[in-house]
Amino acid sequence: MRGYLSQYMNDMVSTFKGGLPASGDIITGQKTVAAAGTPEQIKTGSAPLRGGLWITGVTGGELYVGRKDAPPSATSGFVVKAYSPAFIEADEINEIWLDCSADGTSCSFFAL
Repeated sequence: MRGYLSQYMNDMVSTFKGGLPASGDIITGQKTVAAAGTPEQIKTGSAPLRGGLWITGVTGGELYVGRKDAPPSATSGFVVKAYSPAFIEADEINEIWLDCSADGTSCSFFAL
């Protein structure tokens, strides 16, 4: 058991690019998508991620997650529902775009 647990911890640590983050590297926030059918960045500006971002819907309808080069919509993108967290891999936070099924749908996110 000890060998398995040690390997698990090593695997977990190695998933973070460049090691574990400092407290100042942790990004949290909330985003409300104003209008269904109009994709928006989850956060503007550049912020490197160490693996990706956790996201969960909070209010409204379904969220659709994608990238600027493959904008999300009701027919494309990864579906995230309220209180169902999902991990999205990305190198930069501004690569992540959201659309929604109902105006005013919001989410919370946590990134390293």
